[in-house]
Amino acid sequence: MSIRFQRRISLLPGLRLNISKSSLGLSFGIPGARVSVNTRGEVYTSAGIPGTGLYSVERINLKKRKGRRKKEEPGDLVEQVPPPHIFAPRKKRALYRALQNGSIEALEKVAKDHPEI
Repeated sequence: MSIRFQRRISLLPGLRLNISKSSLGLSFGIPGARVSVNTRGEVYTSAGIPGTGLYSVERINLKKRKGRRKKEEPGDLVEQVPPPHIFAPRKKRALYRALQNGSIEALEKVAKDHPEI
């Protein structure tokens, strides 16, 4: 079981302060159309038909995503490989140098010298 907390305080007609356990927010609008902004960087817009329960909500996140990433292009792989530390094995250092060089011949040479890679 989880405990939730939410409180809405009407500041002016059409303007509310929303307080919850995880964020603060402001929402403004008229019956049938509303825009909400919170401290987590989310913006919600909603529109509907008052009294029917039918409405549509759209969420826009203003902060950068931390979770899913786009698929990288093959060229991005070289930039993502961290440099080997000072006590890294010889094969890791050779692979890193071959990736930096970017030539297929250098990678083939590393594969020939270190088949376990």
